[in-house]
This record gives sequence, structure tokens and C-alpha cells, in this order.
Amino acid sequence: MTQHYAQGRAHLTVGQEGCEEVADGPLHWAPEERGPRQPHEAASEQIDQIDLAGRVNGDTGCVESSNLELVRSIAAEWERGCYSSVEWADPEIEFVIADGPEPGRSTGRTGLAPRLLEFQNAWEEYHSEAVEYRELDDERVLVLTFASGRARASRVRIGQLRANVFHLRDGRVTRLVAYWDRERAFADLGLAPESGAA
Repeated sequence: MTQHYAQGRAHLTVGQEGCEEVADGPLHWAPEERGPRQPHEAASEQIDQIDLAGRVNGDTGCVESSNLELVRSIAAEWERGCYSSVEWADPEIEFVIADGPEPGRSTGRTGLAPRLLEFQNAWEEYHSEAVEYRELDDERVLVLTFASGRARASRVRIGQLRANVFHLRDGRVTRLVAYWDRERAFADLGLAPESGAA
């Protein structure tokens, strides 16, 4: 099942008895007033409090996968303009630019950083921001991005919805496919186009 993770603050609603939510604040544990507790009740309440503490700390019961964590860390580096670190890549990674003005394909981690830097250096004020993450399955993560900048040669400014598909295995990215056209990415992956897309 595809999991969607949009950027921004997540909202949590807990419907557990004895739990109340304060607007724009943390969740507070409010046990019911009752008589002396039996030993098994005290133990049960302690477990419930531990579980609730995890939820307050951001654990909504949907644990983020290691693949998603890795992809988020890569996207964060790229948002800061850092493309030189490729420790996350498998030694035999396949890098594909699926469309755009210079589509192409290369293999191997050694040449990956230069390819990424070459692409970045073709632009002035280039910035790519991840706006949504989708776990397609156990080995693929789709990242929807918004890219903006100005081409160094033509001086043309861009503001474009794009996509990257990360293929992962054993904690490494084995294949990276970059799309200039987000709708082509959806088509290649067999996903429905976004609502309102032409």
C-alpha cells in the first residue's frame, strides 16, 4: 500500500479513553477518578501511559521506514545545495535522467557526484524542494519536488513540478530516476495523474 507523507506538521487525534487534547498544545493524560487500583489495573495503566508518551513524542503508530528516512536525508542535503555527498548510493547505482533537455543514463557511484554537480552548475539560484514523499513499495520511494532557478546559459527562469524515484535495497540507493515532467513519472509508475493536471 502506498504511504503518503506531505511536508509540514502532522496533526494527531487520539480517541483513547482518558486522553484529552488541548487546542494547539500537547496531549495530556487524564486518568479517571476511581477507587483503589488492583495490581493488574496499575500495570495496565502504566503500559497505557508509556504508549501515550510515544504518541505525544510523534509516534502515531505509523513507523517511518528506513528507506523513507534515507530518502528524506538525501532530499534535505539537496535542498541545502549539497550534491557532493553520495555515500548513500550503491557502488553500482544507475542514475537516469528520464526526460528534459538532456536525458541520459550513467552507472556507478564514482561518476554520480560529478553528474549531480554538473546539473546544478548549469543553473543560477537553483533550488529543489521536496513537497511530498510516497512509499510505493518496499524498495521504491517517489519524491515530488518543486524546482526553481535560472538557466546560466539562456537566463530563462523556471518554476517546475518535478519528481524523483529512488530504488533502494539494504540501506543503499541502487537506482535513481529524475523526471523533469512529473506527469511522465506518474505514467511510468502506473499512477493516476494529479487532480487538475492537464
